[in-house]
Amino acid sequence: MPEFAGDQLVEVRTFHNPGGGGEVEMAGASCSLEASGFTATMTSPAKVRVPLYRGQSSTLAVSCQKPGYQKRMITVAPIDATRQARLASGINGGILGAVIVAGIDAAADNTKNDWRYPVAKVVLEADAAGR
Repeated sequence: MPEFAGDQLVEVRTFHNPGGGGEVEMAGASCSLEASGFTATMTSPAKVRVPLYRGQSSTLAVSCQKPGYQKRMITVAPIDATRQARLASGINGGILGAVIVAGIDAAADNTKNDWRYPVAKVVLEADAAGR
C-alpha cells in the first residue's frame, strides 16, 4: 500500500480556440476525473480534491464535453515537486551551480518527496457542424 501524503485541489479548466486566434477559457463543460480508487464529476472550471501518495500517485484521466464541441480526454501525471524545486535552484548558480545541484539530487533520498498535479487543461474542438 502506498504511503498517503495528503491531498491536493487539482484545477480542471476548459478552453477552446475560436478562429485560430489563441486559446480562450470557457466555462460550463461537463467533466469527469478518474484515477486509481476514485472518480469525480464536475462542471468547469472546478477544483477537485484528490489524494496524493508519495511517489505512487496515479495518473489522472480527465474528460470533458460541451454541446457544440467534441469530447476530449487528457491525462495528467503527478510531478515530483521537491525534485523540481531542487533542480530549479541550481539554474541560478550557472553551470557550476547546476552541476552541484545535480550531484546533490543524485545522492538524495527521494522517497519522501512531495508530489503535485499540474492544472488539468482541456482544449475542446468545435464539432464539424459548429465550424
